[in-house]
Amino acid sequence: MSLYSGAVRSVNGKYVLDTTALSDSMAQAMDDAMVDAYQKLKGSALPDKGKDDRRMLFVAVARGLLTYLKDHENEIFAAMKLTPGGGVAIDNQVNSVSLNIVTDPPA
Repeated sequence: MSLYSGAVRSVNGKYVLDTTALSDSMAQAMDDAMVDAYQKLKGSALPDKGKDDRRMLFVAVARGLLTYLKDHENEIFAAMKLTPGGGVAIDNQVNSVSLNIVTDPPA
């Protein structure tokens, strides 16, 4: 599974933030969390007013975060302690990491 930010996508020459653009994305997870938090804190459903702007903000934040992590993925881990088969722990250096991050919109 890739870590997907969510992205605007082009449909007939117009950019949109639709279900396809946000499917299984970090931005959609943020939007879902906002809906849940609003419901719990306010006791009512999150209004549709501002939905497009809210989604645009979440896509921008998710895309920025994942782009930053992708640009610095080899700086995330320096060493890892492994315990093979329950035996003695071994410290290993980590030279390369691939977080499998996707920021491009779906086709």
